[in-house]
Amino acid sequence: MGPRIHGACAAADVTRASRKTRRVPRKAAHSQPQPAEPQPAIRHDDGPLTDAYRPVRAIVPPETPIGGILSRAGDDIVVLVDAGELTAWPGWGFTDAQHVLAPLDLARRAGGHDAVLPWCSERVDVFLGRRRAASAPLGGGEIVTLAVSALRGAAEAHSGRGGDAPSPTGAWWLTDAGCPVFVHAESGDAAEAGA
Repeated sequence: MGPRIHGACAAADVTRASRKTRRVPRKAAHSQPQPAEPQPAIRHDDGPLTDAYRPVRAIVPPETPIGGILSRAGDDIVVLVDAGELTAWPGWGFTDAQHVLAPLDLARRAGGHDAVLPWCSERVDVFLGRRRAASAPLGGGEIVTLAVSALRGAAEAHSGRGGDAPSPTGAWWLTDAGCPVFVHAESGDAAEAGA
């Protein structure tokens, strides 16, 4: 059936600072599951501060809203994006938001820094279309989570804007944990279109 929308992302008192990246479930193998062998951390000349993330592969739009390197930090999965490429990105101002994409952290690497972003694995409209095509309606909890997340995300995306300021544009995505987030982009729908 695919991913489900996770209701815990709608909790009112959760702050980005207290959130951790989510675990990515491993897919079952066709044969007997074998215990995973620990992989050695990638070492760089810069020392241990740069080896917290293991690159998996490069990802680019439309597979993800912002291209970067899909990476593992233990069992967690994130996207590392060159911070220099995001200098004008509005997401930097939303680190306390729950439903607007913003960096979780900064990671040092040889030659610069990477913004550590949650992995946005699927657009909300694509998810809904897939569920509709499979005749798999959303459950009550999923509907409430989508509605509350859209309202909160639209309010968060508008915070600090004057009354005459244009609506922020972008798209709604699901993180790998199933949490709907608004992702700022130069083109796209207004934030409140999801609400």
